[in-house]
Amino acid sequence: MTKVSYDDLYQKAIELLVKDTDLFNNMCKELDSWDGFLGDDRYYLMYEFDELLYGKSPLEIAELVSGEDFNTGDDYFRFTMYGVESTSDVDYSEYYSAEDVLDRVIDDYGHLWFSDDDFKDIVEALDNRYDYYDYDTLEEWEDDKDEE
Repeated sequence: MTKVSYDDLYQKAIELLVKDTDLFNNMCKELDSWDGFLGDDRYYLMYEFDELLYGKSPLEIAELVSGEDFNTGDDYFRFTMYGVESTSDVDYSEYYSAEDVLDRVIDDYGHLWFSDDDFKDIVEALDNRYDYYDYDTLEEWEDDKDEE
């Protein structure tokens, strides 16, 4: 059995978030669904456009989408201080660091759904805040194991 520290597990979780953009974006969305983590940085699916702008006049909508940053063929859009921009790829790493996301994921662990079981196991161990872990089971390393 291998002894691993809280800091080592934390770094492993950061590496997973940095390496896997789908995991990173999914955790951002999951945090957002729990407590509005994304705020104004949220991307919406393009089919929600009509629903979100329902009641706006054609002129108001035209003012929002004028310019080169909006393409109805894209999959997503978001509101910016300049209007609305569209994109085919969502990447929340432009706004948030892996450390910011991981810290919030650890804090809100019990309220989140995880798409990656390995990441979930690491976060669960980090949520327990033990000093050292058995790397194979991610359970707390007990002092009597040192004597074996």
